[in-house]
Amino acid sequence: MEDERRLLNPRIKEHFLTKLFTLASFREVRKSGKVKDLVKFQSDNKYLLTAYNQKELRILGKLAANQENKTFDETLRTYETHLYYALARTPSVGANINVMLKIMGYFSHQLSKDENPSS
Repeated sequence: MEDERRLLNPRIKEHFLTKLFTLASFREVRKSGKVKDLVKFQSDNKYLLTAYNQKELRILGKLAANQENKTFDETLRTYETHLYYALARTPSVGANINVMLKIMGYFSHQLSKDENPSS
């Protein structure tokens, strides 16, 4: 929950909406009951979680991979707990920049010399 007046702050509003939609998407994974949907959720949110909390991202990745061979329900409960931890604080500007640079690295070879800031 968030106070209506605090949502006037753009950074707080963005964080609130990001959590809202991410957790709604996770609820759909829980409803489906399918491991492949959890793996897809993890993959789809990799860069979002990278910006929010890299430590929790690593834990969530291991949980999605189910390296400990736990039941799906147990994995989901633990995953959800760590997802809340991951989304607990607004990511820093530096963390967002780091994610953008990582993403840019995938296609920077396709940019011209003038378009590529690293040249």
